[in-house]
Amino acid sequence: GIALDTRRTLDEVLRAHSLDGEGYGFERTVVPMRLLATQSARLESRAQARRAALRLQQFRRAEMDFDGIADIGHGFADELFRVFKREYPGVELVPVNMAPRVAALVGAVQAGLA
Repeated sequence: GIALDTRRTLDEVLRAHSLDGEGYGFERTVVPMRLLATQSARLESRAQARRAALRLQQFRRAEMDFDGIADIGHGFADELFRVFKREYPGVELVPVNMAPRVAALVGAVQAGLA
């Protein structure tokens, strides 16, 4: 549930989601990739990547949080970090908390090597 006795203010929440931390624009978001993965299914398909990217075009920056994800598939990485970037050049996708194998594949896709 939502805590009704929180000390957080609307001002703090809005500033946390602005790019410069000063404005009130909802320009930044964080996407926890572990919510898309299950114990039996890793993130490997282009369809999963499109699902992860739903509505990201309304932001200027999206942190793709790979915490807890050991590996991803080539199609997933290509769709998210090459195809999406080409279709929405105004959206900066920033991968964070990547395991070494995830970082290697994302880096290769971003460099056009994979």
